[in-house]
Amino acid sequence: MTGEASCRTELNIPENQLDLLKALVKTGKPVVLVLMNGRPLTLQWENEHVHAILETWFAGTESGNAIANVLFGNYNPSGKLTTTFPFNVGQIPIYYTHKNTGRPFDGKSLEKYKSRYLDAPNDPLYPFGYGLS
Repeated sequence: MTGEASCRTELNIPENQLDLLKALVKTGKPVVLVLMNGRPLTLQWENEHVHAILETWFAGTESGNAIANVLFGNYNPSGKLTTTFPFNVGQIPIYYTHKNTGRPFDGKSLEKYKSRYLDAPNDPLYPFGYGLS
């Protein structure tokens, strides 16, 4: 679901995978979501309901061993996101290197004519550089 000429209008995980994830969360056991993907995703529900998210991108032949070492605590997850994950697709494009045009949003004012979303936060879900180390 990623790669050249593989555009999508939604960036959520596929519905059948989300259904499985919801069933796992419903058990009450701690759930770690391991993502193997090639683009930023919208992970609103996942962020609120799983205990941890590990982004692995497309790691390569030793990825299974590396992921297992992180999940079992044998290695400190030390990566930072190289791209921004939006809160939802309506925020795209999101730039980390400059502010949006229009009236600046100061984070405090509730004036009607400020550049802000009415139904979502202005900040992305996970900004560029987010992660543990």
